[in-house]
Amino acid sequence: MVRRLRDAWCRFVPDEIVAFYSLDAEIVSPTGEMFGRVYRGHEGLRRYISEFAAAFGAPSFEVEELIDAGACVVEIVQVSARGRHSDAEGRRRIASVYSLRAGLVFKHVIYLDRGEALAAAGLLLRPIREPRSGQPEKANRGWSSPEAHEAPHPEPITTRLAGPGDAGTLLTTVAEAFESYREWAPAGWQPPSQSAEATKLLAEALSRPDVWCLVAESHSGPVGHVALSPTTIVQPEPAPVGTVNLWQLFVRPGWQGRGVGRRLMRSALSEAHRRGFARVRLWTPRGAARSRRFYEREGWTPTGNERDESPIGLPIVEYERASSQPHA
Repeated sequence: MVRRLRDAWCRFVPDEIVAFYSLDAEIVSPTGEMFGRVYRGHEGLRRYISEFAAAFGAPSFEVEELIDAGACVVEIVQVSARGRHSDAEGRRRIASVYSLRAGLVFKHVIYLDRGEALAAAGLLLRPIREPRSGQPEKANRGWSSPEAHEAPHPEPITTRLAGPGDAGTLLTTVAEAFESYREWAPAGWQPPSQSAEATKLLAEALSRPDVWCLVAESHSGPVGHVALSPTTIVQPEPAPVGTVNLWQLFVRPGWQGRGVGRRLMRSALSEAHRRGFARVRLWTPRGAARSRRFYEREGWTPTGNERDESPIGLPIVEYERASSQPHA
């Protein structure tokens, strides 16, 4: 089915492409390109195709690998296309992770790195090739969750401060995290749209001196981030004296359960202490059981404050804990 879908992409006929996707399908564009946006439904898919064509014309695709990952299929392709303002042809390898349901694609996430796509599919980050028999080799796979044993990841992680130019990348990570909420969110719930306007607003926030954001990266790109802010969309009023908001803490699915979230959170707690804050508070969805177990293991306690409505369309609960000195 994926091969036939790629054939349709090669012909670049929108009606043929759309026919392979479910009515509620979502396609997540690459980090840093086309705003790292999420396109929903057939209308959104047609918009993505139109924007792609406007930027690159009619591309050609060469499939290098097709890997059966059980619940999804990973496809590695070389894309050749001409830029809108140049006659020079460019080539780039991209990876797609297709999640299938009833013979149709209901989620299509595009990555600029093969290893990141394999991690997102729950495959080990090692070369995986189709043997001559045509049957794809399978690695051990499985989604890690925050409560899983945090084993070290084979790729080293570095951290750096984020700036306004990282807004699109951070929103792509947020979009992937919101997608995972579908596992427990009520039927019909839709993740918040990560629009160009959202990218602009986040870039403005990241330029403020009272906002602090740390990005974790592997050699293949960003894997998560954490941020502190005196105000948030959930908590627009300034926090009490001596308290700061843990505004965001997101880790990409393929890196969850590997200690990245813990490392980011502890860095944020140390930074809060360095800035003179004794307490840190956060809001998280009431139904996010794995995240709540993670926070509670790390010393966070519920304050008793809950809201049935929130900007993400889900009930949320508040947690707090003390900040900590470095290496505490």
